[in-house]
Amino acid sequence: MHIETINHFCLGRLGKLNFENKKLLSPCYLSFLDYLPFSNQIYITERKKQKNAIINYGSAFRKFEIDEFGILPDYNFGFNAPTTLIKEAMKKNIEIAESYPEYGTTARGGKSLALWNEYADNLKERRLVRIGGAHRLISRPRLFVEVLSYMREKLNPNSILYIPGAKPWHIPLMSFLGIDLFDNLYAYIAASKREYLTLREAMPLNKMRELPCSCKICSDRTPEDMSIEELLRHNQSVINLSLIEIRESMRSGSFFNLLEERSASSQEASSALRIAYIEKQEILDRYLQVY
Repeated sequence: MHIETINHFCLGRLGKLNFENKKLLSPCYLSFLDYLPFSNQIYITERKKQKNAIINYGSAFRKFEIDEFGILPDYNFGFNAPTTLIKEAMKKNIEIAESYPEYGTTARGGKSLALWNEYADNLKERRLVRIGGAHRLISRPRLFVEVLSYMREKLNPNSILYIPGAKPWHIPLMSFLGIDLFDNLYAYIAASKREYLTLREAMPLNKMRELPCSCKICSDRTPEDMSIEELLRHNQSVINLSLIEIRESMRSGSFFNLLEERSASSQEASSALRIAYIEKQEILDRYLQVY
């Protein structure tokens, strides 16, 4: 698995992700099938084909065997665990990663910027790095910006950064800060809570009177008669739409307008974007296109 950069947009980029003779435009997303987060495979192709699987080996606290390419198992004590525990887990995770240099791995630093940076320093040549606990990390906007900017700067340009479970309204910001790969996990999470996704927010389905979408799933439905399966399919389409919108705006030169518009709908994203503009201007200028 590797990525070819077409154009830079500050730390983010429009590129082509290559995996097992298949090329996908990035930023792009991985597809979980049917019953995540418990499945152990994620796919980079359409749901029906079920090919090109990346094995998600899960937790290292249980017995595991490594064979096909995937994201290595990791020790995770949680985002708010004591630094000593997270540091011990980091050492074990790096040992596993060093034993399988061609495989993907997970970086987890909890609330400690120093541990996140140490992870980045040890994973410079890794092909695929998953950012663990990103849903907690973004609730601390300054730490979020520091972690992603350092990761993108330190890792090999061919390294692919992956954030699981991203919300659609956070995806433009994450793309801006260098994330190449997402997934449809949040579509499952929202559907399980009967939440209807838009590009700006998650809306409780039982409080809606109309569906603000004219896709083939929603066009002849009302909130009352929408099934869980239909809700899931709609939510997945919103995440896919978010990434299509990002790629197209990168091509047309309107990405920064999209970034600011989407980030304005989230306090976390707007705070992180403001911090990035003010505190990371030197890094951003290095990649900013000059016309």
